[in-house]
Amino acid sequence: MLVEFRLTNHKSIRNEQTLSMVAGQSRTLKGHVVKTNRHDLLRSVGLFGGNASGKTNILDGLVAMRNIVGFGARERPDTDRIPGIDPFRLDADTLTKPTRFGVKINLGGDLYTYAFEATAQKIHQESLTVRRAGKNTREETMIDRRETNGDRHIEVYRKILPSQAAQDTLKLVRTNQLVLSKSATIDIPALKPIYGWFNDGIAIMDLHRNLSRQINILRRTAQRVASSKAEDQAFASRFGLLASSAGAGISAITAKKAEVAQALFQLRLEARREAGEVIPESDAPQISIPDEVVQEIKKHKIPFPFHAEHQLVLTHADSQSSCQAEFDISEESTGTQRFLAIAAGLLTAMEKNQLVIVDELDNSLHPHLVNRVLALIHAASEQPHGAQMLFTTHDTNAMNAIDTLRLDQIWLCERDDRGASTLFSLDDIEGLRGDAAIAKQYLLGRFGGVPQFGYELASLHPSDTPQILGAP
Repeated sequence: MLVEFRLTNHKSIRNEQTLSMVAGQSRTLKGHVVKTNRHDLLRSVGLFGGNASGKTNILDGLVAMRNIVGFGARERPDTDRIPGIDPFRLDADTLTKPTRFGVKINLGGDLYTYAFEATAQKIHQESLTVRRAGKNTREETMIDRRETNGDRHIEVYRKILPSQAAQDTLKLVRTNQLVLSKSATIDIPALKPIYGWFNDGIAIMDLHRNLSRQINILRRTAQRVASSKAEDQAFASRFGLLASSAGAGISAITAKKAEVAQALFQLRLEARREAGEVIPESDAPQISIPDEVVQEIKKHKIPFPFHAEHQLVLTHADSQSSCQAEFDISEESTGTQRFLAIAAGLLTAMEKNQLVIVDELDNSLHPHLVNRVLALIHAASEQPHGAQMLFTTHDTNAMNAIDTLRLDQIWLCERDDRGASTLFSLDDIEGLRGDAAIAKQYLLGRFGGVPQFGYELASLHPSDTPQILGAP
């Protein structure tokens, strides 16, 4: 489980900002907390703030960290740029300084602290320590990589390595490669848990700006609904119950064979081929689309969410008669499709004990439905293990410390007059009570984290008298 994330010099994050999942002193909503051997950890944290305050940049920083770990797990030239490095641009000094990423995570009771500094050209520093489960255990250093006056030093402690050959191999890491990433190419049991968390422990749902991700979630969901495996049938049953209770008029969900391949997916593959990329056979759709259909889709820019194997079919029924009808998932409203994708993603994350990152959770969702999504991640009966969610939202209805989010789950982002973002929790505000009218006080600007308008917008007010059209 995620304990803490630290980020420095990334996009609007100039100085180090820390996002903590450690529960505060609040005694309310105890089910929102998971007790571990070292910390009481929150199941979710929500980031609130004005537009361009830096909320998404915090989440992007964690995603960038994950992607950099994955980037180094493949062989590539040391001249390739490290992805996701985007330093604070409003200061000439920070443009040339490394970005620093750091996490603390609890895996099976072992507390790992991992951090690295990187520019787009190379890794400047990397460290990994672990404090094993048990009382009075010491922190052990596993990786120590640093650069002094241009000289690179890499130390991977021998007791975690299976052989001298592995030790020598890890010291041959590229300048644009993390030692942790390199370890993925070697059988090193001691480093597998931390690498595995980055590789499969984080689920990203930036659905409002990445339609293809939503399409893929719904496509995989259709595959599971159609599957006869016991675990998939259990998933399908729970997914169907959530869908039918969402107030969208859905009475049942099934999956049927698709007649055509996913058109958008095909077009993306075509664009990648035109760019010279070699596409693995596993990435190609099973059924090709006739050229005339592809051209028609290109001409009219039709975003049909076709699926390669199965697609979801939703049954709607008249509650006062026996009349019912089936609708393809593409015929459902934008909000319904988004809710189904989020629900499916959360159910999968709870199966795998993943950290789910959701940007703009409230996008296209009614505030009451946002509340139910939060209830899903908090319900101990739904997930007795350690799935967590980090999300951004503008929905102030979620700022209810009595029955929705604790004070330590509500974090605010704001941007100062120099363009730098800061991050803080309402739990840090002295004297603030959980039964206060949090949303009202937030909108009045008591805590910060609200936009500061310039004159042109701030001076706009409705007229006291009606306008008469055609009057001289």
